[in-house]
Amino acid sequence: MAQTDEEKARAKDDRDSWKRVSIWSTNLGGGLSAVAGLGGMTALGLAAGGPVFVVCALTTIVLRTNAELKGVEASRKLEDPPRADFQHETSVQTVLNYRDAFGDSDLERAIASFSRATIEAVSLESAMVTAFERESGALLYGADEYVQLRATERYGLQLAAGRSNLQLAFVTRVLADRFAADVLGDSEFRQVSGQISHERIQAAAEGRDLFTLVAGAFPEARAALQVAGYPTSSLGHARLDFEAGSLFQAAVSLLKHLLHAADASAAYGRFLLGGEPPEGGLPTPVTSRAPEPYGPSGDWVMAEDSSR
Repeated sequence: MAQTDEEKARAKDDRDSWKRVSIWSTNLGGGLSAVAGLGGMTALGLAAGGPVFVVCALTTIVLRTNAELKGVEASRKLEDPPRADFQHETSVQTVLNYRDAFGDSDLERAIASFSRATIEAVSLESAMVTAFERESGALLYGADEYVQLRATERYGLQLAAGRSNLQLAFVTRVLADRFAADVLGDSEFRQVSGQISHERIQAAAEGRDLFTLVAGAFPEARAALQVAGYPTSSLGHARLDFEAGSLFQAAVSLLKHLLHAADASAAYGRFLLGGEPPEGGLPTPVTSRAPEPYGPSGDWVMAEDSSR
């Protein structure tokens, strides 16, 4: 079976939206960290390691990492080749396991909620795509006895992924609100970032690894990320391919793309929930043998399976 044009369009919009969040997070975090590390903010008479800059740097890393996860899974949905292992049942496997290691501020709590919601959505989407590929494989190979089984799994996972995308959209908007209030609304951040030009950022950050920049300029953010289990390398280089005139305008652009990604995930979630059930009836929800964080939630969980 093949995806419809609408399915592919929804997946593509979801992928592209989160890709833009990833790019702008890399640019903002890299630029902010590089200028701070070079003493650029201190030269303006302000502390480069002030709390607002630390939490801003932390936010860019979390957004960059999770947005990349969401974009990669959305790309996989666009490919969906039929699989020959359609005899296997499909299980939900958590793609990453970050620990809550951030502070108690409203923004840091929003960061933690966003991270959890992204991981859940990506884990469910990954299982949904696997079930879809196995359903397609059973159909391709004429294994009629497995087509209904895999279709039932796929539909159950599709509903769970739809609900999860709606939750992700909600917490993303909460994070965007906190970022607007606590970072863009901070007088120190506005004063400093408004004076840091694109050209100055370009010279400081171009081609440098994002985590290396953050680690050097914001040791508090680096420590929190390491405790939380975030990767400490290969986060992407600061390409700085934006047209913003200042660091503040770059932060505004990140906020705009974050809100667009929330809308895209909400639209994708509604689309998944509106799908037609497979022939033969609805799946039965499974509430046992569910890996965290899906335990008592009643989401659709299948047998253990080590393959994707």
